[in-house]
Amino acid sequence: MNESLPPKELLIRFFEISFKAIEENAFLQNLYQRGEYEKIMKRLPKELIEDHAKEDVESSLDFVKFLQGKGVTEEDPEILIGLFRIIMLLPLHREEIGEQTFLKTIKKLIACLSNDLTT
Repeated sequence: MNESLPPKELLIRFFEISFKAIEENAFLQNLYQRGEYEKIMKRLPKELIEDHAKEDVESSLDFVKFLQGKGVTEEDPEILIGLFRIIMLLPLHREEIGEQTFLKTIKKLIACLSNDLTT
């Protein structure tokens, strides 16, 4: 991440990089598209899932604080982390969204989120 970018551009770049990383990861694509994720989640103890979710939030807090220090206005770190997850999971729903408009929709969503989070 280029720390010298304005807040809006920093967020746009982060969302784009996150989106691309998930979209290009064949393992994750197969995991979700073949329904394996749900099967795995059903087998795991609830406590393990909750612990992982908590660790995920905690490990993301430094990055959230960095973004907030750069001008991101959302005060609740869990909201930001949730938005990051949404963007990263969208490639898994390309077909439901529609192939024709998928990339345009993603770009618009990223622009809207970045505008809202930096005003």
